[in-house]
Amino acid sequence: MPSTKRAAAQQPAAPKKMYHTCAAIEERAKGRLAERQAAADAFAWCRRNDKGARAAIATGLFKPATVIMVRNRLNGAVSKVRDYKSQLMTNTEREKLATWLLECGDGQDPKVRDCVTA
Repeated sequence: MPSTKRAAAQQPAAPKKMYHTCAAIEERAKGRLAERQAAADAFAWCRRNDKGARAAIATGLFKPATVIMVRNRLNGAVSKVRDYKSQLMTNTEREKLATWLLECGDGQDPKVRDCVTA
């Protein structure tokens, strides 16, 4: 049984950082979107200037992107339609659905059943 002096001297533990809050999820999603956009811009730069992935990243214009992300796009490893084979919806369909759901959640544009079944 702990003594009362010892228990009183202990400080309460700091609250754990919340990773599953809406703000944290949105922040991570924005970061991933920025990475993908920067990699796509770097890919276009490489095609225009006939340079490689390292040269694109060395310019410093495409900050969140990495050499591997650009190199995969140059080698054709990244599909523009789907991220992986088992993905049911295309990336554009996923983005449209995500924005639609966020609008519904914000209450900006309440949806009815006719809008859902297109």
